[in-house]
Amino acid sequence: VYYVPYVPDLVHLTQQGRKLVKLPQTNKQGSDADVASPMKRKEARVGKMKYEIILEQIVALLEDYPDCRVFIAGHSLGGALSTLFALEAAADERIPKPVTCITSGAPKVGNKDFLLAFEELEKQGKLRCLQIANDRDPVTWSPPNGEFNPFYSVLCRNRKFRHVGLRVTLAE
Repeated sequence: VYYVPYVPDLVHLTQQGRKLVKLPQTNKQGSDADVASPMKRKEARVGKMKYEIILEQIVALLEDYPDCRVFIAGHSLGGALSTLFALEAAADERIPKPVTCITSGAPKVGNKDFLLAFEELEKQGKLRCLQIANDRDPVTWSPPNGEFNPFYSVLCRNRKFRHVGLRVTLAE
């Protein structure tokens, strides 16, 4: 298990047909290090976004474990971040396909263009996404898309946030 604190909640690399491979967290020099260490935060401030740092670490680990696949999981806000990261990972040619994203209780992310890009990667077999939600969880309804404000619906039609992937809603 390769644990990435904060963004996204969890990234697994697995070998096909075998148990999970435990992978250490490494920095660029190959030593064990926490992604959220002060050095990494400073590195992120000088031009690299957190997801770029995580992606680089995954690519480096895949060089040592070439038969692995990438699974990304997150809950609540971590689920939203996992969804965003999954799209980036699936679009990266260095990452083996398909990238699998599993979220629980995640809010909506991305507009219509994001949805279309996500669906295209799913059609190409590069990305799989499962979203699990409780039908009474307000986090999964957010952000609101103007359901209560008709002016928002008309003026911001293309800015509406959307759920992506296969959605399973749990109800009583």
